[in-house]
Order: sequence, then C-alpha cells, then structure tokens
Amino acid sequence: MAAIIPFNEHLCISQALASDESAKEGLFRLKWKEAYANSSGSFHGGALMAFADAAMSRVLKARLPAGKRFSTLHMGSTFVASGAGDIGISVAIVKIGNRIAHCTASITAADGKLLFNATATFAIAAESRIGG
Repeated sequence: MAAIIPFNEHLCISQALASDESAKEGLFRLKWKEAYANSSGSFHGGALMAFADAAMSRVLKARLPAGKRFSTLHMGSTFVASGAGDIGISVAIVKIGNRIAHCTASITAADGKLLFNATATFAIAAESRIGG
C-alpha cells in the first residue's frame, strides 16, 4: 500500500495509485472527474502532468530498496491529443542507477487513444529528505 501523499489526496488519485500490484506492473486506471477539466471540457494539461509524475514516482518507489528516497529533477511532456473520461497510465523504468533514475509514462483514453507522454529524471538519496 502506498504512503499517503497530501497532493495526491488533493487530486483524488491516491486510491488509483494504492495497489502494490499496479505499481509492480506500472499500470494504473484513473476515473474521470470534472475537476480535471480545462475550459474546453477536456483534461487540463497540468492534471495530466501531475498524474504522470505521481504514477512514475509510485512505480519507482515500488522498485527501490527500502529507505531510499527520491525527488523529481526534470520532467518533459508531450501533449498528443485532447480527451476526457477514464484514463490508463502506463509507466516504464528506463534505468535505475545509484543516484539517478529515468522513467517514462504514457496516458491513454479508455478507447486506447494516446493523450500524453512524459519522461522524467529522479534524484535518489538514502536520506529521508532531499535538500533538507
């Protein structure tokens, strides 16, 4: 079971990211909420970016040894298409090193249409807090 992260609670995505099995597989499902919409009624880009970052973080946490902490260093994103409705988030770990990890995420609509791609680099540290 994933730790409670206040921002994920605010976005109402904690439940979608909670499954250890989903984290191991790198596959998540998220139900649509009107709060995720932009003025056109499709997903707000910031919401998609937050979902991707949270999902990549959840998968990375599941693959790191206990006690390891990490923080997002860089995230690049590509908005492929607009959409609304339930989505799937697929995460792949590209590489985990001693101090850096690289991940990718794709977000698809329920019909399989690709909406968004992201890549991210994470700093890995043994301490309980990065930068503090």
